[in-house]
Amino acid sequence: ACLSDKQQFPTFFRTAPSDQFQADALAKLVKHFGWTWIGAVRSDSDYGNYGMASFLAAAQREGICVEYSVSLLRIDSHSKIRRVADVIRRFESKQ
Repeated sequence: ACLSDKQQFPTFFRTAPSDQFQADALAKLVKHFGWTWIGAVRSDSDYGNYGMASFLAAAQREGICVEYSVSLLRIDSHSKIRRVADVIRRFESKQ
């Protein structure tokens, strides 16, 4: 999580658990369903990007391969959204 860097934020005190717990739980959920080769979509924000980095590490520890990770914002253009949808479709067809 971006605020966990004690060098940069020495006085920050967390009152809510780290997002790492969410990333670990999501990786365990993916493993529970037997999914070993997945794609991921994240919000293009600090929260989404740091969360995805945590999830990728957790997924790797669980033996899950993340084929792609793409980012989106609600305000992205229709062409960007179409490109992301094309990425998802392209990897869906590999099954």
